[in-house]
Amino acid sequence: MKGKIKDQGVLFKTTQFRESSLILRVFLKYRGLVSILAKGIRKKPENNLLNSLYTYDFTLYEPQESGLYLLSEFTLLKEFNLFDNIPAWTAAECAAELYTQIIISSEENPAYYDVLQSYMDYLKIRSDNSILLWWRFLLRIFRMLGIAFPLDLCAVCNKKKLQIVAWEKDTGRLICAECLKEANYPEYYELLTSSAAQILHLLPVIGDYLDKLHPDSQTVEQLNHLFSDHYQNHFRKPLKLHSLEVLSQFFQ
Repeated sequence: MKGKIKDQGVLFKTTQFRESSLILRVFLKYRGLVSILAKGIRKKPENNLLNSLYTYDFTLYEPQESGLYLLSEFTLLKEFNLFDNIPAWTAAECAAELYTQIIISSEENPAYYDVLQSYMDYLKIRSDNSILLWWRFLLRIFRMLGIAFPLDLCAVCNKKKLQIVAWEKDTGRLICAECLKEANYPEYYELLTSSAAQILHLLPVIGDYLDKLHPDSQTVEQLNHLFSDHYQNHFRKPLKLHSLEVLSQFFQ
């Protein structure tokens, strides 16, 4: 092992390793997503202090090459105690799962860490309608990934519209009512419900409407599908998050 380093991070997941140890999956502010071996910790009192989605200050031994970091000590910095609000907790897990699927450069780690912390802080304050906050968070991540998704721009006429009415299947390209009428193959487009169209329009400022919007199951399914199509159109792989499937069930 190399020398000790210190970094703060959000604990995403713990996995049992042998009889007394754990492997921690953590997103560190300056080192990004890492795996940490906590040797013998299951037999120590500190084991009870490790909780998913909590933030800690870690002291670690660096790995020799691409191996595991070795835990030296840790200190709790911030709790995420939303155990009594499963939708909000699951919305935070969506972010954690997303971070395990995207590629984040070392230079961008601090920015992604700060966005994650802001999102989790806001979930604690406004835990109602958490899927709306998840969609807004996802839009921020799209922008950081270089695939910004302007929700008021028709991809056909390239003009800003007050409301978008449909999207092109498999690509997520948005279309306005005027262009849809003139489309040669309208069957290639998925019509948005009025609720989905309204939320899409308000999503950039959704914090002002959390008490007024209540998405139903069809709206949730449509918008999840739309954002997945947009992601797949750029990265050629679907955006599949088990946590999002669980979160969506709360809106049946």
